[in-house]
Amino acid sequence: MDEQRSQAYLSLIQELLECPSGEEPQILNRHLELLDEGFVQACELVAAQLQEEGQDNQAQFVGNVAQEVGEYFNSQTSGLATSEGQAKAKNY
Repeated sequence: MDEQRSQAYLSLIQELLECPSGEEPQILNRHLELLDEGFVQACELVAAQLQEEGQDNQAQFVGNVAQEVGEYFNSQTSGLATSEGQAKAKNY
């Protein structure tokens, strides 16, 4: 994973942490190009770091995002490259 993409993942995670409750799906839909296994791994790393820092609620939130996105990928056979995959992601 390159540094620029890693920074994009971290920026997206930060945006999700700071957004008002309920806006998460819209934010994820605006960044479909970042929703991949690397994003799931970045979420898991950030969640572990937040947990170590005692920020349990934020850690749980980021862990839940990782789980939801990971489950989405596990349920897809063709990934986000198809318009059908993008339409399903928009329902997330």
